[in-house]
Amino acid sequence: MARKPKRRILTGIEIGTSTIKVVMGEFRPDDNLAIVGFGQAPSQQVQKGDVLDVETVLAQLALAVSAAENASGLAIDGPIFVAATGAHIRPVIAVGRTMIQGPGHTVTEEDVVTAVQCARSYSLPPDQKILHTWDRSFQVDDGAKVSNALGRVGDWLAAEVLLIVGQHSPLETTCAMVQELMGCRARDIAFSGVADCFAAFGNEDAELGHLLIDIGAGVTEFVVYQGNGCYAAGQISVGCDHIANDLSIGLHLPQARCKMLVRHLANEGCSVALASEDRQRLIDVRTGSGSGRRVSCASIEKIMALRLGELFHVIRDQLDRHHALDRIGGGVRLCGGGALIPGVTTLARGIFGMPTEVARPRLLSGSPDILDAPHYMTPVGLLRWGRLMLEIDGEEEVPTWRQQFLLEARRCVGIFRDSFTL
Repeated sequence: MARKPKRRILTGIEIGTSTIKVVMGEFRPDDNLAIVGFGQAPSQQVQKGDVLDVETVLAQLALAVSAAENASGLAIDGPIFVAATGAHIRPVIAVGRTMIQGPGHTVTEEDVVTAVQCARSYSLPPDQKILHTWDRSFQVDDGAKVSNALGRVGDWLAAEVLLIVGQHSPLETTCAMVQELMGCRARDIAFSGVADCFAAFGNEDAELGHLLIDIGAGVTEFVVYQGNGCYAAGQISVGCDHIANDLSIGLHLPQARCKMLVRHLANEGCSVALASEDRQRLIDVRTGSGSGRRVSCASIEKIMALRLGELFHVIRDQLDRHHALDRIGGGVRLCGGGALIPGVTTLARGIFGMPTEVARPRLLSGSPDILDAPHYMTPVGLLRWGRLMLEIDGEEEVPTWRQQFLLEARRCVGIFRDSFTL
């Protein structure tokens, strides 16, 4: 009797400011991602993606891992992929130049690789590491910037690339925790915004161009997904916890109660904040010791709108400075816990002047708790990102229909990719 092939289960781990999430999944031949198990645990001693107490976080990570394994009925023994977030991550736009060596001064693949490698040699402090490299544009001599320079004729080729850079220490800390708990290294680590894009977008979305904004508890990440992949990216150290802090100051309520209020608005879909139809409606908010107060929806709405509006304006200004707004043809998608705040899509639509909606994972099957959960986009996206990395490294069998896509991916990210190692 033929032995049944072993299931290839991939695992994504996100250690966020408020929650640790673990997702296990396997890919079907039709590219559908089936979630076989997931778990989460409260995140303690994590601030803006930075681990403050390793032992505490390890204990909570163990709870999330155990919940995922119990839900799936399987032990995690396949490749593990981890999300990177926090104030230490930043984008760098670098330019590399090379003389065109192709026959008749025609740009070849070798010229492209050389120019990108020159850009990638951008001098970084010794404590920082490149997580991702994405081609932005190419320019032959003084011609127009194009997304593909192959076949063009000239003397010089310039490559403009986006480098996503993080500090070595917090990245190492995260990987070391995974190794201590699981007994093996994480296979790779990806910026949370990149993982979000892999969960939300397909090839057709990259051609049109989209802006994805992940509003977390401690930080907000954003990525313009266009052309060869990530055209622009960044993070801002503002999230839902800052909204809770603003409510605490403006309403004279304990911050812990305001955090609960923000979670209630997001989780329950309550129409009390920005989308409230009855602005004079009052809601009961406990202030501690069993006492409570009635607060108007209009007051909550105004405070939340000011903070979220400021956040969106900052993102828009940054994208405008890097000439990325005109790359967004498909609109804005929001994810993370903040995407569930009522009325946030309307606010973003007005500021960016583009269609805006809540992001949902594509080609996904499994628990309904995952299918429509924008706050699970990162660990789900890690599985799609992870599969691509395994394919690029020759560790995963590639279906015929994906081979052309893989060739493009190798050219854009695979040639210049480093697996994260200590």
